[in-house]
Amino acid sequence: MKKIAIFAGYYPPTIGGYPKNVHEIARRLVKRGYQVDVYTCNVDGSPTQEQVDKVNIFRLPTWNALGGVYPIPKPTLTTIKTIYRLLRTNYHLFNIQTRFFLICALGWFLAVIKFKPLIYMERGSVHSVVDNPLVNLISITYDHLFGLLITQKAVVNMGVSSASAQFIKHLGARNPIVMPNGIDMALFKDNNNPHTKNPDQPDKDNKTFYQDPKTSHKDTSSTHEDKIVITFIGRIVYAKGAQDLISALKDNKSNFKLLIVGDGPYKEELEKIASEHQSLKGKIEFLGYKTGKEIPRILKQTDIFVNPSYSEGLPTSVMEACAAGCATIATDVGGTNEIILDQITGLLYTPHDCQELQEKLNYLIENPTLRKKYAHKAQSYVEKEFSWDKITNKWIGLIENV
Repeated sequence: MKKIAIFAGYYPPTIGGYPKNVHEIARRLVKRGYQVDVYTCNVDGSPTQEQVDKVNIFRLPTWNALGGVYPIPKPTLTTIKTIYRLLRTNYHLFNIQTRFFLICALGWFLAVIKFKPLIYMERGSVHSVVDNPLVNLISITYDHLFGLLITQKAVVNMGVSSASAQFIKHLGARNPIVMPNGIDMALFKDNNNPHTKNPDQPDKDNKTFYQDPKTSHKDTSSTHEDKIVITFIGRIVYAKGAQDLISALKDNKSNFKLLIVGDGPYKEELEKIASEHQSLKGKIEFLGYKTGKEIPRILKQTDIFVNPSYSEGLPTSVMEACAAGCATIATDVGGTNEIILDQITGLLYTPHDCQELQEKLNYLIENPTLRKKYAHKAQSYVEKEFSWDKITNKWIGLIENV
C-alpha cells in the first residue's frame, strides 16, 4: 500500500472550502487503496490524533496568529513526536496544500531531506489579502522566497483554477497544471427545487425558511416564505468581503432576509457593522457555523447567493451554491469566472465595488425568472465540469506516474 503525507494549514472540523476539499480528496484516495496521513494545525481544540473516513489525522498544537487567520505550530513534545513519526514513516510522496502555511514548509523540508517526490497544490490566485500593509509586504516576500523553493522541488505543480496555475507560474513553477475542486451533486441537487426547474415553466415558490436550531420552536415558515433570501457562506475574515454585502444592502427597500453563515475572527466586527445600519434591523441573521449536512439545506432555500471575496482560488461556496440551484453573484477574482460565466450561469462584479454589487442585487431581486434561468444553467454546468470521480482519477494518474 502506497503511503501519502498531506500537509494542510486547516482541516475539518475547521470550516471553509480549503479544509473541506483537502479532506474530500484524502478520503477518496483512501477509498482507492492508498494510506493517507494528514498533518495539520490544531486551531479549534480538536483531538491531537484521530481517524475520520479512514484518513489518519495528526494535529500539531498551534498559535493562532494575526487575529486568528494564521496558524503557527508550537514547539511542543507533541510536535516533536509527530516530526519523529514523519521521519520514520516511508512515504511514497508528500503533498503540500498551499504555500504560505508553516506546516506546509515542514512538508517541503521533509521531502527534501528524505529525497521523496513532492506534489504542490495551490488553492489561491494572489498573494494573501489582509488588512495590514506591513503584513502584506512580509507575505509577498515570503511567497516569492519560499514559493520558488517549493515550485523548484515539486515534481508536479498544480492550481485549483487557471488563475491559481498562473499565480504559481509567477512564483517560479514550470508547466503548472489545473486540478480543480469537485462537487458531490447528490448532496445539493433536488428535482423539486423550484429554483432549478425549467424557467419557462415557473412554479409558485413554497420554500420553508431555514430555521436555526436555537429558534426552531418558532414558526418562521409562514413569516419568511415571501422574502427574498440572500445568503453568504464562508469563513468570516476581512478578505471574504461580507462587509461589502452588508453595505450594498443597507439602502435596499425590498422584502429580503440576509443569512450570514460561518464563523471567524472578523465576526464581531461584522456584527458591529451590521448593527450600525438601522435600515437592516431584523433583516440579517448570523447563523454561525453550520455542518456540511446543514449547508445544502440552507442553499436550497436561498434565492440569491453572494460571494464578495477579494481573493479566491476556485471558491467551493460558489460551486455549492450553483449545485444547489442558487442565482449567484460573485466577485471576478481567481478562478470564480471558471464557475460563474457572466450573464450565463450568474453575475460577476469588481471586488470592493459596493455600488456595482448593489445594482446587480437589485437586478436579480426584481427579476425572478432571470434568477431561475441562471440557477438552472449553473447547476447543469457544475454537474458537467466538476465531477469528483473525474478529479480523483486525475490525482491517481499523477501519483502513479511519480
